[in-house]
Amino acid sequence: MKERPLQLFGKVAIPLYITLLLGLALLGAASQSLMRRQRQLIASKQALQLHISELHSSTADITSPAAISSWAFARGMVPVPEGGNIVSVAPEPAPTPPSHPTGLEMRTIWR
Repeated sequence: MKERPLQLFGKVAIPLYITLLLGLALLGAASQSLMRRQRQLIASKQALQLHISELHSSTADITSPAAISSWAFARGMVPVPEGGNIVSVAPEPAPTPPSHPTGLEMRTIWR
């Protein structure tokens, strides 16, 4: 006897429906797991950004070599013996060349 197409569809449809439903459930579970992981990463990123901003604000008052030296010394760092004294120099305009030529000439490029 030959089966009718509707009976064949009935035999295939239910197992196919259950298989697709289980696949969809697994996909939803994986999606929820990835969503939880993304939320954890975003929370971790926000905590790290807050920590970085706190570190930036705690070091904002360090602006000169003398301040950096005192900041490092307060945290246990020792100065390099060959370093010598630190002197802050204000920028000045380049010197003008002499009006009369001399016997020895040296040129320096100021940048």
